[in-house]
Amino acid sequence: CSATVAGALMYLRVSDGIFFEVGGTSTNIGVIRNGKPTIRFAEIGGHRTYVNSLDIRVLGIAGGSMVRSDGKEIVDVGPRSAHIAGLPYSAFARPEDLVEPQLIFLKPKPEDPTDFAAVRVPSGKTYAITNTCAANALGIVKPEHYSYGNAEAARRAIEPLARHMGISLEETARRILDKATDKIIPVIETLVTEYQLDRDQVVLVGGGGGAAALIPHTAQRLGLEYKISQ
Repeated sequence: CSATVAGALMYLRVSDGIFFEVGGTSTNIGVIRNGKPTIRFAEIGGHRTYVNSLDIRVLGIAGGSMVRSDGKEIVDVGPRSAHIAGLPYSAFARPEDLVEPQLIFLKPKPEDPTDFAAVRVPSGKTYAITNTCAANALGIVKPEHYSYGNAEAARRAIEPLARHMGISLEETARRILDKATDKIIPVIETLVTEYQLDRDQVVLVGGGGGAAALIPHTAQRLGLEYKISQ
């Protein structure tokens, strides 16, 4: 997370913004105000210390978060990820690897519900449907982004879920990203209020491998500018 802040300050010249370190399973969120990261006393086990640290909020949503569906709606995205489930992202497969994909529902861990969506191909290999897959299917992720995968492969994986839900592939992908960013937007609103940021000047700064899977869609929903750091 410190690396993302450094990148935002040194290379993107961000003065006021909210930065995101987006991994595969979780996202760290903090604030840059007047060109400096915000600091507070760290809390350990619910006890406030006198050790200064970056003010970071952690969410269980990221680029690899898996999709949950009841067959009619996207009921949740995450907190389980493809990494935890030990599955490859469909967006990072080749289109020829996703011929005749069949929708299945599984539980990544024994204690999880059985509504995490994935696809299985005739060879028996299973691929996860993630935020990164949805963003690639919609063409949101650009070639220069770390999250860039194969849009056709992602679309092939999402298509069986779309048919199951009775809606278009594009609408399915949008609902996935909407459900995921529903978890991020309240944190942004809280930080804007807490640190009295000028909303017209706020920039969302995405760092980490999964940044492009979530930050552009979040920014679009809020009408804010965004930047993806290298």
